[in-house]
Amino acid sequence: MSICVRHLRRWAGILVASLALGGCGGGGGGGGGGNASLLDVYAFSLGTTLAGLPLQVSFPDDAQNIFNLVFDLGQNGYRGTYDRTTLSWTVDAGSGISVNTDDGMPLFGVLSISVTSELQVPPDSPPTAGALQVNDGTNTILITVTTGGVNVSVNGGPATFFDWDTFDGLFDNSGVQTQREASLAFQVGGFLLDQAFRTLAAIDRIGPGLEQTNPDVQICDEIMAPLIPPGGLLNPGQSAFGWQDDSGDGSVGAGDSFFWQFIDCWKDIPNDDIDELTIGQLALTNFIRVVNAQNFITRIGFEPSGQVDGGVSYTDLIEAETVPDAGNNLMIEGDITVRGAMKVIFFAPN
Repeated sequence: MSICVRHLRRWAGILVASLALGGCGGGGGGGGGGNASLLDVYAFSLGTTLAGLPLQVSFPDDAQNIFNLVFDLGQNGYRGTYDRTTLSWTVDAGSGISVNTDDGMPLFGVLSISVTSELQVPPDSPPTAGALQVNDGTNTILITVTTGGVNVSVNGGPATFFDWDTFDGLFDNSGVQTQREASLAFQVGGFLLDQAFRTLAAIDRIGPGLEQTNPDVQICDEIMAPLIPPGGLLNPGQSAFGWQDDSGDGSVGAGDSFFWQFIDCWKDIPNDDIDELTIGQLALTNFIRVVNAQNFITRIGFEPSGQVDGGVSYTDLIEAETVPDAGNNLMIEGDITVRGAMKVIFFAPN
């Protein structure tokens, strides 16, 4: 099991696309037009929307027990930076969230997860520095990134080293609860960066072309011989990105909302037998795009403003991996289902 598709390797996978952040047209608060320039580095923040609908993730373990995690992000619980020039991310020391792991089948109760030392995530690798602390109400677990993996210490005791693959598998394979909690907590971090990346990908779809072609439908990768698609799967699938003119000005821009629907959307990952399948829908409401007097985009994303709610909402969004068996039949594995909402915003760092 991994709630982070492609397991801990996904910490690296989210970094490889150089998204523009500014594919969107129209102006925003602070003036400026569609040709505004981008900063090299943006801070980001993930938090709770005005409605307070929590982000939830359901997933099966290897024995097909279904678990449900309920996130409490607070107003700015998970935050850091994204560097467009190096494709690297950081997660700030002091970032913290809590996760109720007992909403479905009981797991570990409420886990409080905090970043104690800035996480540094370069492209094409897991984090290279940083530390997380996990508290389950009884035990305090410190996870420190080191060369080739992590050191895990419980209640101030001696540290145990795990390489990345072993650490990733502890949730399913370890009989030690604190090790399972450590693995799950770290995967939560990768999952949240996944969602920040997905919002960047959505922003990259926003542009004046939606005014003529709404929704914008794209065909996903086709499953081709010798691979055999799962029964009932549309092949190729598609994704549809649509616009709602909430601002009423007749043009795509700040204050508007969008949806992103995935219908059996399969993605072929080059040089890898593990590929990705996405099904479900996102709603992205109250688009924020602020341009300063120097014509730089200084704030962009989806968040509340005043009494107007905003954020990214998930309607049974299924993220899964597909793996071929010995007969080249694609098997769906590692699926998670995302529901609920959160704000996702990128802005000029202090």
